[in-house]
Amino acid sequence: MKIAFIGKFKKIYDEEGKALSLEKLGHKVIRFDENLFNRGFQAGWNNNDNFLLSYKPDVVMYTKLRIPNALEFVKRMKENNILTVSWFPDMCNVGRWENSAFNINWDTKDISQCPLANSDLVLLPDGLNQKDWRSLGINQYCVRQGIYHESCFVGDKIKDFDKDIIFIGTVNDGFYNYRKPLINFLTEKYGDKFLHLGSNNSDEVRDKQLNDVIKSSKIVVGDSVYVPYYWSNRIYETMGRGGFFLHPYVEGIDKEYEVGYHFDIYKNLDDLGTKIDSYLKDKKLRNKMAREGMKHTLKNHTLLNRSAQVMNIITNELESRSWFNGNV
Repeated sequence: MKIAFIGKFKKIYDEEGKALSLEKLGHKVIRFDENLFNRGFQAGWNNNDNFLLSYKPDVVMYTKLRIPNALEFVKRMKENNILTVSWFPDMCNVGRWENSAFNINWDTKDISQCPLANSDLVLLPDGLNQKDWRSLGINQYCVRQGIYHESCFVGDKIKDFDKDIIFIGTVNDGFYNYRKPLINFLTEKYGDKFLHLGSNNSDEVRDKQLNDVIKSSKIVVGDSVYVPYYWSNRIYETMGRGGFFLHPYVEGIDKEYEVGYHFDIYKNLDDLGTKIDSYLKDKKLRNKMAREGMKHTLKNHTLLNRSAQVMNIITNELESRSWFNGNV
Protein backbone atom coordinates (compact mmCIF):
# COMPACT_ATOMS: atom_id res chain seq x y z
CA MET A 1 0.00 0.00 0.00
CA LYS A 2 1.25 3.51 -0.78
CA ILE A 3 1.09 5.83 2.24
CA ALA A 4 1.76 9.55 2.27
CA PHE A 5 2.85 10.30 5.84
CA ILE A 6 2.88 13.90 7.13
CA GLY A 7 4.87 14.45 10.31
CA LYS A 8 8.36 14.77 11.76
CA PHE A 9 10.95 12.20 10.76
CA LYS A 10 14.33 13.29 12.12
CA LYS A 11 13.95 11.31 15.36
CA ILE A 12 12.86 7.74 15.83
CA TYR A 13 10.42 8.67 18.60
CA ASP A 14 8.57 11.10 16.37
CA GLU A 15 6.86 9.66 13.28
CA GLU A 16 10.00 7.99 11.91
CA GLY A 17 9.54 4.88 14.06
CA LYS A 18 6.05 4.42 12.65
CA ALA A 19 7.22 5.06 9.09
CA LEU A 20 10.06 2.53 9.35
CA SER A 21 7.73 -0.05 10.88
CA LEU A 22 5.20 0.36 8.07
CA GLU A 23 8.01 -0.06 5.55
CA LYS A 24 9.24 -3.20 7.28
CA LEU A 25 5.75 -4.63 6.79
CA GLY A 26 6.12 -4.05 3.05
CA HIS A 27 4.28 -0.78 2.52
CA LYS A 28 5.64 2.19 0.61
CA VAL A 29 5.86 5.28 2.81
CA ILE A 30 6.37 8.72 1.29
CA ARG A 31 7.48 11.12 4.02
CA PHE A 32 6.29 14.73 4.02
CA ASP A 33 7.99 16.72 6.75
CA GLU A 34 5.58 19.14 8.41
CA ASN A 35 8.07 22.00 8.33
CA LEU A 36 8.78 21.52 4.64
CA PHE A 37 5.08 21.15 3.99
CA ASN A 38 4.50 24.49 5.64
CA ARG A 39 7.12 26.21 3.48
CA GLY A 40 6.34 24.40 0.25
CA PHE A 41 8.20 21.39 -1.04
CA GLN A 42 10.17 22.69 -3.99
CA ALA A 43 10.36 25.52 -6.47
CA GLY A 44 7.59 25.44 -8.99
CA TRP A 45 4.97 23.86 -6.71
CA ASN A 46 2.60 26.45 -5.33
CA ASN A 47 0.10 24.00 -3.92
CA ASN A 48 1.20 21.38 -1.39
CA ASP A 49 -1.97 19.38 -1.99
CA ASN A 50 -1.12 18.97 -5.66
CA PHE A 51 2.43 17.95 -4.81
CA LEU A 52 1.19 15.22 -2.48
CA LEU A 53 -1.54 14.10 -4.88
CA SER A 54 1.03 13.71 -7.64
CA TYR A 55 2.33 10.63 -5.79
CA LYS A 56 -1.14 9.00 -6.01
CA PRO A 57 -1.17 7.61 -2.46
CA ASP A 58 -3.82 5.20 -1.24
CA VAL A 59 -3.73 6.67 2.25
CA VAL A 60 -2.72 9.99 3.78
CA MET A 61 -1.56 9.51 7.36
CA TYR A 62 -0.65 12.07 10.02
CA THR A 63 -0.60 12.54 13.75
CA LYS A 64 -1.56 16.09 14.71
CA LEU A 65 -1.53 17.56 11.17
CA ARG A 66 0.21 20.78 12.14
CA ILE A 67 0.00 22.39 8.70
CA PRO A 68 -1.75 25.47 7.28
CA ASN A 69 -5.35 25.01 6.11
CA ALA A 70 -5.47 21.54 7.65
CA LEU A 71 -9.24 21.20 7.44
CA GLU A 72 -9.29 22.11 3.75
CA PHE A 73 -6.45 19.64 3.19
CA VAL A 74 -8.42 16.77 4.78
CA LYS A 75 -11.48 17.61 2.72
CA ARG A 76 -9.50 17.71 -0.52
CA MET A 77 -7.91 14.33 0.14
CA LYS A 78 -11.34 12.82 0.73
CA GLU A 79 -12.66 14.42 -2.46
CA ASN A 80 -9.88 12.56 -4.29
CA ASN A 81 -10.87 9.22 -2.73
CA ILE A 82 -7.76 9.07 -0.55
CA LEU A 83 -8.32 7.63 2.90
CA THR A 84 -7.37 10.11 5.65
CA VAL A 85 -5.97 8.63 8.86
CA SER A 86 -4.98 10.38 12.08
CA TRP A 87 -2.69 8.03 14.01
CA PHE A 88 -2.63 10.12 17.15
CA PRO A 89 -0.22 9.26 20.00
CA ASP A 90 -1.92 10.73 23.07
CA MET A 91 -5.01 10.48 25.21
CA CYS A 92 -7.66 13.09 24.33
CA ASN A 93 -10.81 12.00 26.21
CA VAL A 94 -12.93 12.84 23.17
CA GLY A 95 -11.55 16.35 22.98
CA ARG A 96 -12.33 17.14 26.62
CA TRP A 97 -8.68 17.27 27.58
CA GLU A 98 -6.32 20.00 28.63
CA ASN A 99 -3.75 19.36 25.90
CA SER A 100 -6.08 17.93 23.28
CA ALA A 101 -5.50 18.64 19.61
CA PHE A 102 -9.16 17.87 18.91
CA ASN A 103 -11.16 21.08 18.66
CA ILE A 104 -14.60 19.74 19.54
CA ASN A 105 -17.52 21.78 20.84
CA TRP A 106 -19.29 19.41 23.17
CA ASP A 107 -22.18 21.80 23.82
CA THR A 108 -23.21 21.66 20.18
CA LYS A 109 -21.36 18.42 19.28
CA ASP A 110 -19.85 20.35 16.41
CA ILE A 111 -16.76 18.81 14.82
CA SER A 112 -16.97 20.76 11.58
CA GLN A 113 -13.90 22.91 12.34
CA CYS A 114 -11.67 20.10 13.62
CA PRO A 115 -9.34 18.63 10.95
CA LEU A 116 -8.46 15.52 12.95
CA ALA A 117 -12.09 14.76 13.79
CA ASN A 118 -12.95 14.93 10.09
CA SER A 119 -10.45 12.21 9.21
CA ASP A 120 -11.85 8.94 7.89
CA LEU A 121 -10.10 7.10 10.72
CA VAL A 122 -8.97 8.35 14.13
CA LEU A 123 -6.57 5.94 15.85
CA LEU A 124 -5.42 6.74 19.36
CA PRO A 125 -4.78 5.05 22.74
CA ASP A 126 -8.30 5.45 24.13
CA GLY A 127 -9.86 2.12 25.05
CA LEU A 128 -12.84 3.56 26.90
CA ASN A 129 -14.72 6.13 24.83
CA GLN A 130 -15.41 4.65 21.39
CA LYS A 131 -19.17 5.13 21.79
CA ASP A 132 -18.65 8.82 22.61
CA TRP A 133 -16.31 9.30 19.67
CA ARG A 134 -18.76 7.63 17.31
CA SER A 135 -21.71 9.56 18.68
CA LEU A 136 -19.99 12.59 17.14
CA GLY A 137 -19.53 10.84 13.81
CA ILE A 138 -15.83 10.13 14.43
CA ASN A 139 -14.60 6.69 13.34
CA GLN A 140 -12.27 5.99 16.29
CA TYR A 141 -10.29 2.85 17.09
CA CYS A 142 -8.04 2.15 20.05
CA VAL A 143 -4.41 1.78 18.98
CA ARG A 144 -1.95 1.77 21.85
CA GLN A 145 1.47 3.33 21.81
CA GLY A 146 4.53 1.13 21.43
CA ILE A 147 8.30 1.01 21.29
CA TYR A 148 10.31 0.89 18.07
CA HIS A 149 11.47 -2.73 17.77
CA GLU A 150 15.17 -1.88 17.27
CA SER A 151 15.10 0.00 20.59
CA CYS A 152 14.42 -3.27 22.42
CA PHE A 153 17.89 -4.14 23.69
CA VAL A 154 19.71 -4.11 27.00
CA GLY A 155 22.05 -1.14 27.26
CA ASP A 156 25.49 -0.80 28.80
CA LYS A 157 25.96 -0.15 32.49
CA ILE A 158 27.10 3.42 33.13
CA LYS A 159 30.31 3.64 35.13
CA ASP A 160 29.87 4.94 38.69
CA PHE A 161 26.07 5.17 38.29
CA ASP A 162 24.79 4.61 41.84
CA LYS A 163 21.07 5.34 41.61
CA ASP A 164 18.66 2.61 42.64
CA ILE A 165 15.40 4.25 41.58
CA ILE A 166 14.72 6.52 38.61
CA PHE A 167 11.79 8.46 37.22
CA ILE A 168 11.90 10.00 33.76
CA GLY A 169 9.48 12.74 32.81
CA THR A 170 8.62 16.40 32.82
CA VAL A 171 7.44 18.07 36.03
CA ASN A 172 6.27 21.67 35.89
CA ASP A 173 3.48 23.95 37.03
CA GLY A 174 1.36 23.15 33.99
CA PHE A 175 -0.12 19.89 32.80
CA TYR A 176 2.43 17.72 34.65
CA ASN A 177 2.03 19.40 38.02
CA TYR A 178 0.34 16.29 39.42
CA ARG A 179 3.71 14.48 39.39
CA LYS A 180 5.20 16.71 42.07
CA PRO A 181 3.96 14.62 45.04
CA LEU A 182 5.51 11.50 43.45
CA ILE A 183 8.89 13.19 42.94
CA ASN A 184 8.83 14.72 46.42
CA PHE A 185 7.98 11.35 47.98
CA LEU A 186 10.81 9.52 46.20
CA THR A 187 13.30 12.29 46.96
CA GLU A 188 12.45 12.40 50.68
CA LYS A 189 12.41 8.62 51.12
CA TYR A 190 15.41 7.58 49.02
CA GLY A 191 17.59 10.68 48.92
CA ASP A 192 20.58 10.41 46.63
CA LYS A 193 19.59 6.87 45.62
CA PHE A 194 16.76 8.38 43.60
CA LEU A 195 17.28 10.20 40.30
CA HIS A 196 14.73 12.29 38.43
CA LEU A 197 15.60 12.83 34.79
CA GLY A 198 13.78 15.15 32.41
CA SER A 199 12.75 17.72 34.99
CA ASN A 200 12.14 20.45 32.45
CA ASN A 201 12.71 18.56 29.24
CA SER A 202 11.35 15.07 28.68
CA ASP A 203 13.69 14.69 25.70
CA GLU A 204 16.76 14.68 27.94
CA VAL A 205 17.06 10.90 27.96
CA ARG A 206 16.32 9.14 24.68
CA ASP A 207 17.59 6.44 22.35
CA LYS A 208 20.60 4.39 23.55
CA GLN A 209 21.21 6.72 26.48
CA LEU A 210 17.83 5.65 27.83
CA ASN A 211 18.77 1.96 27.45
CA ASP A 212 21.99 2.62 29.37
CA VAL A 213 20.25 4.51 32.20
CA ILE A 214 17.66 1.74 32.57
CA LYS A 215 20.38 -0.92 32.62
CA SER A 216 22.26 1.02 35.31
CA SER A 217 19.31 1.42 37.69
CA LYS A 218 17.42 -1.17 39.71
CA ILE A 219 13.85 0.13 39.57
CA VAL A 220 12.09 2.43 37.13
CA VAL A 221 9.00 4.13 38.52
CA GLY A 222 6.25 4.81 36.01
CA ASP A 223 3.45 7.31 35.97
CA SER A 224 0.39 8.08 33.90
CA VAL A 225 -2.34 10.65 34.24
CA TYR A 226 -5.25 8.65 35.58
CA VAL A 227 -7.83 7.69 32.98
CA PRO A 228 -9.28 4.15 32.95
CA TYR A 229 -7.93 2.03 30.09
CA TYR A 230 -5.19 4.52 29.27
CA TRP A 231 -1.51 4.45 30.18
CA SER A 232 1.49 6.33 28.93
CA ASN A 233 4.17 5.00 26.62
CA ARG A 234 6.54 4.58 29.56
CA ILE A 235 5.41 1.01 30.07
CA TYR A 236 6.57 -0.04 26.60
CA GLU A 237 9.63 2.22 26.45
CA THR A 238 10.90 0.95 29.81
CA MET A 239 10.06 -2.74 29.68
CA GLY A 240 11.12 -3.00 26.04
CA ARG A 241 14.59 -1.91 27.15
CA GLY A 242 14.77 -4.52 29.90
CA GLY A 243 13.83 -2.32 32.84
CA PHE A 244 12.16 -3.51 36.03
CA PHE A 245 9.03 -1.39 36.19
CA LEU A 246 6.54 -0.23 38.80
CA HIS A 247 3.44 1.49 37.40
CA PRO A 248 0.33 2.91 39.07
CA TYR A 249 -2.73 0.70 38.83
CA VAL A 250 -5.01 1.49 35.90
CA GLU A 251 -8.02 -0.53 34.82
CA GLY A 252 -7.14 -2.59 31.78
CA ILE A 253 -3.37 -2.58 32.11
CA ASP A 254 -3.43 -6.20 33.29
CA LYS A 255 -4.87 -7.17 29.90
CA GLU A 256 -1.53 -6.32 28.28
CA TYR A 257 0.94 -7.42 30.96
CA GLU A 258 0.73 -9.91 33.79
CA VAL A 259 1.05 -8.14 37.13
CA GLY A 260 3.68 -9.81 39.31
CA TYR A 261 5.23 -11.58 36.35
CA HIS A 262 6.14 -8.90 33.81
CA PHE A 263 5.99 -5.87 36.12
CA ASP A 264 4.21 -4.72 39.26
CA ILE A 265 1.71 -2.03 40.18
CA TYR A 266 1.30 0.40 43.06
CA LYS A 267 -1.95 1.87 44.36
CA ASN A 268 -0.64 4.90 46.26
CA LEU A 269 2.64 6.39 47.45
CA ASP A 270 2.80 4.30 50.62
CA ASP A 271 2.26 1.16 48.57
CA LEU A 272 4.95 2.33 46.13
CA GLY A 273 7.45 2.70 48.97
CA THR A 274 6.62 -0.78 50.27
CA LYS A 275 7.04 -2.31 46.81
CA ILE A 276 10.34 -0.51 46.18
CA ASP A 277 11.77 -1.63 49.52
CA SER A 278 10.75 -5.22 48.85
CA TYR A 279 12.08 -5.42 45.32
CA LEU A 280 15.36 -3.72 46.20
CA LYS A 281 16.07 -6.75 48.39
CA ASP A 282 15.27 -9.31 45.67
CA LYS A 283 17.59 -8.87 42.71
CA LYS A 284 16.83 -12.32 41.33
CA LEU A 285 13.09 -11.66 41.13
CA ARG A 286 13.62 -8.18 39.67
CA ASN A 287 15.83 -9.51 36.92
CA LYS A 288 13.47 -12.36 36.09
CA MET A 289 10.48 -10.02 35.80
CA ALA A 290 12.49 -7.57 33.71
CA ARG A 291 13.51 -10.34 31.28
CA GLU A 292 9.96 -11.63 30.94
CA GLY A 293 8.59 -8.12 30.51
CA MET A 294 11.11 -7.37 27.79
CA LYS A 295 10.34 -10.57 25.88
CA HIS A 296 6.61 -9.91 26.12
CA THR A 297 7.03 -6.33 24.92
CA LEU A 298 9.18 -7.31 21.94
CA LYS A 299 6.66 -9.94 20.92
CA ASN A 300 3.46 -7.95 21.43
CA HIS A 301 3.93 -4.20 21.90
CA THR A 302 6.33 -2.76 19.36
CA LEU A 303 5.49 -0.32 16.59
CA LEU A 304 5.58 -3.32 14.25
CA ASN A 305 2.63 -4.76 16.17
CA ARG A 306 0.84 -1.42 16.12
CA SER A 307 1.54 -0.90 12.42
CA ALA A 308 0.09 -4.31 11.59
CA GLN A 309 -3.02 -3.42 13.59
CA VAL A 310 -3.29 -0.04 11.86
CA MET A 311 -2.99 -1.56 8.40
CA ASN A 312 -5.64 -4.14 9.22
CA ILE A 313 -8.03 -1.35 10.24
CA ILE A 314 -7.18 0.61 7.08
CA THR A 315 -7.67 -2.41 4.81
CA ASN A 316 -11.06 -3.20 6.34
CA GLU A 317 -12.11 0.44 5.96
CA LEU A 318 -11.00 0.58 2.32
CA GLU A 319 -12.80 -2.64 1.45
CA SER A 320 -16.03 -1.17 2.77
CA ARG A 321 -15.88 1.77 0.35
CA SER A 322 -17.64 1.71 -3.00
CA TRP A 323 -14.77 3.42 -4.82
CA PHE A 324 -12.11 0.98 -3.61
CA ASN A 325 -10.65 -0.96 -6.54
CA GLY A 326 -9.03 -3.70 -4.47
CA ASN A 327 -5.53 -3.19 -5.84
CA VAL A 328 -3.74 -1.72 -2.83
